[in-house]
Amino acid sequence: MSRDPRKLAVVLVAMGILASACGGGAAAPSAAPSAAPATSAAATTVAPTANPNELSADVISKAKAEGKVVLYTSLETTDAETVLKDFAKAYPEIKVNLNRKSSSAILTQFATEAKAGTYLADILETGGIDVAGPIKDGYTQPFADKVPAAKALPAGFVQLNGQFVNARSAVETFAWNTTLVKAGEEPKSWQDLLDPKWKGQILVEASDWDFMQGLAKGLFKGDEAKLRDYFTKLAANKPSLIDGHSNMLAALEAGQAKVAFGIRGDQVQGDLDAKKVPLAWNKDTIMLRLQGPVMAKGAPNPNAALVFLQWYLSKDGAQKSLAAIKRIPAYTALADPVFKFTNTFTSGPEDAPELPKYQALWNELIAKK
Repeated sequence: MSRDPRKLAVVLVAMGILASACGGGAAAPSAAPSAAPATSAAATTVAPTANPNELSADVISKAKAEGKVVLYTSLETTDAETVLKDFAKAYPEIKVNLNRKSSSAILTQFATEAKAGTYLADILETGGIDVAGPIKDGYTQPFADKVPAAKALPAGFVQLNGQFVNARSAVETFAWNTTLVKAGEEPKSWQDLLDPKWKGQILVEASDWDFMQGLAKGLFKGDEAKLRDYFTKLAANKPSLIDGHSNMLAALEAGQAKVAFGIRGDQVQGDLDAKKVPLAWNKDTIMLRLQGPVMAKGAPNPNAALVFLQWYLSKDGAQKSLAAIKRIPAYTALADPVFKFTNTFTSGPEDAPELPKYQALWNELIAKK
């Protein structure tokens, strides 16, 4: 089982903050080429255009001349290939070289290559909290101001001076097994999970400290005393710790507990659609885990990267493609109606600097380390 990308993110961010060396202790990256590193290329400045919603003809022409864009992503292979087929229809002159790995593995490869001054990727696309390390370490460049599609997104989806833009979101919420929990007895709110009737019947992902941080910001509005009180009471219900959200989902489906705290709602919905599992999930007050691209500081194909980023963030581009495969695009109006939420709060790269604090609190109250 691959390492939890958030653990790697904490390491990378902490090392960036403390100005320590980066890249240690992670999965082995692919070998860097023996040739000397290429000189870092800067993205072409976008010239004025008659249509402010499109890239200039000059950038598009240069992108076609470059002929390719190298994409590192953690998006599942089948989904990535489906989306890229749509890009190929829009820009047949630009080939996408896809490097798909788990978030921790692709992050490690990108950071290791960048640290060596060898930029092979044009774009890294994965969890927002995970890319905070490479951004902090100076391995990326701002691009949102060069990509008109980014300007149409909610302000909170463009972070760290335009070096990250949310393109797709994951949902973190709670869910329950409908075979074990009768209709009318299900938890209606986060506070309901503190009811002693759930003692010994709650599953929790073992290292979900970024979700704790999200709740601190979105549910408790920064009130640390209320946050500590909540998790102290949650711990009193003796939750079972499960390593990995996918494993927690499987355990809930198997009836190993009645309720799952911090489960991926989009994963639950995927299994509901595919396997008709006996589950239901909360859609009132959920966390959107931001996921999206950064552009490499030394992108070897900077114009093709801008064309891809414009398409990837466009309502009529990948945003429509992501919605079609039941992902949650940044343009939430395009999402399947099943992904309509009452209240949302987010977790993204701007939250990363304080993540170690919540890791320590999580280990104190939940993991008991």
